[in-house]
Amino acid sequence: METVLRVIESTVNRHMSEISDYVSQGRDNPPILGMKEYNSYTFETPKDTGTGTNFKGMLIYDLSILGSTALPALAHDSLLFANVSDDAIGQILALYAREKQKQIFIAFDREGNYDEDARAIIKENTVLKLDADKQALFGWKWSRKDATK
Repeated sequence: METVLRVIESTVNRHMSEISDYVSQGRDNPPILGMKEYNSYTFETPKDTGTGTNFKGMLIYDLSILGSTALPALAHDSLLFANVSDDAIGQILALYAREKQKQIFIAFDREGNYDEDARAIIKENTVLKLDADKQALFGWKWSRKDATK
């Protein structure tokens, strides 16, 4: 069991380091996974416990797992992106766009906040765009008082 945990830990940490270097252009410490037992782990980014770094670490971890396992797909909700820097989001979007063998689903808002490259990635890869009123899922907003469908 200990050998298996060390192999998993090493593989995930190596991938997270590579992804982190891409996302931050080598400036930031990568997140580190520590596996003590089969039911005990640590996950942190050295020297930075900020909210944005924690969310970025989770996105990097998920990409690492996607790339190092048979997992066929990944899904990220928009709340994961809210506290991550715009530059890092742009780089993460570029990584998403490079993935051709597996599927990545994201709920994303505020695309107007990002640079031209990030907006192009979003536009090129958008499959479904939801918005208020007629662009709401099923054509109406469920939270409206007059939603009768």
